[in-house]
Amino acid sequence: MSHSDPSFHLFLELPLELREEIWRYCLPHRVRELDTPLAQNVFEPEYEYGSLLPCNLQGTTFANGLPPVLTRVCLESRKVARETGALQLPASSETADLVWEADSLRKQDWEDRAREDRARESVHLHWTYIYGADFESSGRPLDYLVLRAVSVAAGSSFMAKYIDSRFDWAGEAARASETEQTLQPETLRDLEALRKLPSLQVVVRVIVVHCDFKAAAKSGLFGLLGDARVQIVDVRDENRVVDRYLAFAEACEQQGSIAVNQDFRRELVAVTRRKLKDLIMGTYGCPILAATARPAIMFRLCTKMCNQLPVRSRQAERGGRRTRYPRGSRGL
Repeated sequence: MSHSDPSFHLFLELPLELREEIWRYCLPHRVRELDTPLAQNVFEPEYEYGSLLPCNLQGTTFANGLPPVLTRVCLESRKVARETGALQLPASSETADLVWEADSLRKQDWEDRAREDRARESVHLHWTYIYGADFESSGRPLDYLVLRAVSVAAGSSFMAKYIDSRFDWAGEAARASETEQTLQPETLRDLEALRKLPSLQVVVRVIVVHCDFKAAAKSGLFGLLGDARVQIVDVRDENRVVDRYLAFAEACEQQGSIAVNQDFRRELVAVTRRKLKDLIMGTYGCPILAATARPAIMFRLCTKMCNQLPVRSRQAERGGRRTRYPRGSRGL
């Protein structure tokens, strides 16, 4: 190894135990999506109904569920990856134990069952009540999230729109609601499930990063090898990691012609904690839950560059075509 060549050529001469630890260090820390997201549900009401959307999300979900890169490097790395990981089999054999079933439920993704200090996986629920218009379902989705979360030490998350899909994260006030309202039985069951979660992380925004795989891996934001395509980042004041993701996502959109501009305003991040607290208090009237809930942004890596305008569209844009902007962001 020299200053001109940063490669390390003596890896095979290291003791086997040390090589295996290095392989384990390279395994992705993933957010495993329990169900398939629908772009029109994820991005509403940030974008007007019927407008173009920045991504269809399907490519990221598929790539995020594939076996990690280490399963394709060599026999030694594959062995390490399979110590705790495997493709999750369809859930038909355990249907009797499921507390929730839906057509959107993902049933064959890579699953890393490492526990405790080696835990590398968290679980996320996309489902909100709006999904019921597109998918058949039965049971309770939050109970299913709890069931999966207790077996994953790294945490769990769900969408803020599950609580109230009409809540506007772009700056409008939350719906008025009495703090000491009489909760309906269904709401009480949801509250009971939320209290069981080992961590209460609530996704308030979704941003898609469109860039090539090499640039994403080099950034280190989506795993050491770029195979952790979904990341959920806390937006607490003391956590500045979210700024790195926002800056990277914004820089990627400055390359080429973009069909739909996303909103990267930092001030939106600053208000999410207060808004989430107001939403929880208005819905559940639970101060403890409002104090422990952690607002977060989901960043999704899409290497298909589906937000890039084709050549003809670029020519039309130069001739006066305007790019669609998120509601409330124009002029900023």
